[in-house]
Amino acid sequence: MAQRKKKKIEAVVETKETQAPVKGAKVRKDLSTLPEGFDIDANHSFKRALWKHILRIFWVLVVVVLNVAMVGSFVDRYQDHRLLHPAREIFFFMFLALIDVFMAAPMILEANKVDTDKEAITLHLLAWRVRIPWQEVREFSQPSFIKFTILFSKNCRYFLNKYDLNNFNQLAQIILAKSQKS
Repeated sequence: MAQRKKKKIEAVVETKETQAPVKGAKVRKDLSTLPEGFDIDANHSFKRALWKHILRIFWVLVVVVLNVAMVGSFVDRYQDHRLLHPAREIFFFMFLALIDVFMAAPMILEANKVDTDKEAITLHLLAWRVRIPWQEVREFSQPSFIKFTILFSKNCRYFLNKYDLNNFNQLAQIILAKSQKS
């Protein structure tokens, strides 16, 4: 029995001495560089999953129905002379305006698919498509604290989701390179 304990102790000592070497810190892959031989002038397409696009359509429809229902409720109560206190009415419509500005507008202006080529960038939004020449791209903002990047064009702002679009880092590098050349 003493020999068994001695062997166990020796085995524990051996394993402690023969531990694997400590691994170095994980080196984060540099996301700011494009792969070798990557042509930014070629046609590239970046798309998000179909189910996320369908979900976006559903939530925009919910917000539209909310707008119609709120206005319809107000008109119905106005005709029957059953209005709420004016402060409550104003609160409800301000709340509706906040939902429209902070939820509906980004959902409508968020790109589902982005195509780039030598002359322009094409954004496939919720209901339409926008082709923006590289000369009209004013700024490409990449705030680190939100999931959207913002593409400022001559006429509008468009949102690109960092996490939904496949190979987003390549897209960001293409936009930065092309917008700086122009």
